[in-house]
Amino acid sequence: MAESCPSQARAGGFIASWLVKLLLEKGYTMKGTVRNPDDAKNVHPKAMKGAAERLILCKADLLDFAALREAIDGCQGVFYTASPVTDDPQKMVEPAVSGTRYAVEAAADAGTVRVWCLPSPSMQSAMDPNGHAHVKKINLSFCA
Repeated sequence: MAESCPSQARAGGFIASWLVKLLLEKGYTMKGTVRNPDDAKNVHPKAMKGAAERLILCKADLLDFAALREAIDGCQGVFYTASPVTDDPQKMVEPAVSGTRYAVEAAADAGTVRVWCLPSPSMQSAMDPNGHAHVKKINLSFCA
């Protein structure tokens, strides 16, 4: 069995579910976070090939540090794809920033994470007004 490599936050979301599918196909054991593992909208990750054996859906909210920490425990990689979606910037910015901070702190606290990946649309928060990303390329070869 390959190394554990979680898809953190919204494993049932569009981008995260593609990451889950890809990494399950490569033989990785996955931990994915969702608000409610029993919700019908999270049935598609459970139906993916290899999910029955290698996918664990963990109940977590992006503003719940303890739940994120528990989900990240023992994982070697984090793909953080969570972001609140709303037309109201006042209800989006603070949870997006805090949730990302909690996830980074939880990953650091776990002591096992070697790779941190912040894919789009989360990348938008790392852009300056001129559109230049302040993010270095991350070597994900251990997931290849």
